[in-house]
Amino acid sequence: MQENSIAYRYALAFYVIFAAYFWYVFHGLGVFIATHFTPQTASGFSVVNPRFNTWNNGLATVLTIVVVVGLLAWQKLKEYVVDSGGELTRVSWAELKETQRATLVVCALVIVSSIFLFCADFMFLKLVNLVLNTAA
Repeated sequence: MQENSIAYRYALAFYVIFAAYFWYVFHGLGVFIATHFTPQTASGFSVVNPRFNTWNNGLATVLTIVVVVGLLAWQKLKEYVVDSGGELTRVSWAELKETQRATLVVCALVIVSSIFLFCADFMFLKLVNLVLNTAA
């Protein structure tokens, strides 16, 4: 029973992340439409309207609720999300110290490879300039 409740928590987290994403998309879409496709007067759905943010946030919230309710009503998706959450309970997660060491190794390799690529690029640039200057 404990595993099933954790799976539902993962499913809830998935839906919350989906809702936040859709709200962000709908909000940005409202701003884009109001900026580029509506007349810029103080009345109506335009960015110069003092109540535009309230209207746009409300519209984005309503559209997000409609999408999330539609996703919740989609039975196959709900089963998939809960099953995926159940699989996440069986994953063996790395310990904190191991994750920190791996992160430090990745950061060090990124820094070393960045320095190497910078030096290689600098040398090739000097070489190409030398060849072009002597050829001219």
